This record gives sequence, structure tokens and C-alpha cells, in this order.
Amino acid sequence: MKPTVFTPTLGAARPGSGNGYDNAHMLLPANALAVEHGHIDDGPAAPDGTPIRSDGMVDNTFAEGGFGDTDSLFKLNIPTATVSEGRVGWHGIDKGQLKFIYPQGSMTPEQIKLMQQNLDSEQNLFMRSK
Repeated sequence: MKPTVFTPTLGAARPGSGNGYDNAHMLLPANALAVEHGHIDDGPAAPDGTPIRSDGMVDNTFAEGGFGDTDSLFKLNIPTATVSEGRVGWHGIDKGQLKFIYPQGSMTPEQIKLMQQNLDSEQNLFMRSK
């Protein structure tokens, strides 16, 4: 069977929510080489005024037991592509070190700082869990 990059479709996803965010889960084919997903780029505010949208490509470390968008690396050893505002970034791992690769100019300095904090937190989980 030929390996593929798996793009979940609406019918394949099982919606859910937790920790104040919405999500979707699906079973990946055994031959998947990577998974991609999108972040919500705009949307209305919640009743408390909190925007219901992502901060660009920055992942949510409250999701997936603290692994955020690195969950596929931890569970399946496959990278995750994140699509936001028409740009694609990749969570990957190189010689045990988590990395996020993104197009130059696609993240603000604050988003880069938040992503690095998330990677540091997720890296600690990887080191404790393996």
C-alpha cells in the first residue's frame, strides 16, 4: 500500500471539545506519513469576550494532554502540518528535538515566543514520556 499524507475530511472527523476549545479527532490510515489540520483564523468572540480563533499557527498546549500539535509525533512518529492564513508550518522532530518550521514572515515576534514556550513544554513531556 502506498504511503499517503492524510487530510481529514469532515465525514472522517469526530467533533469534540475540552478545556475551552473545540477539536476534531479521526483515525489515521496505517500508511499515513503526515497529518495536516487548520487553525481558525477569525471568528466571533465568546460570551466572555475571548476571541474564538487561533493565534496564527501557535498550537494549544491544553490540547492532547499538553502535547498540542506535537501529538502526532508522540503517538505516531509522524509530522503535523498546520495551515493558518493560507500558510503552512510543520511540527517535526530531529534527533529527539521538537521543531516548528514556518515560512519567513508568517509569524509575529509574539507568536514565535509563544511557539518556543510551547515547544519547550512539549519537549519536556516527550522526555518524561519516552
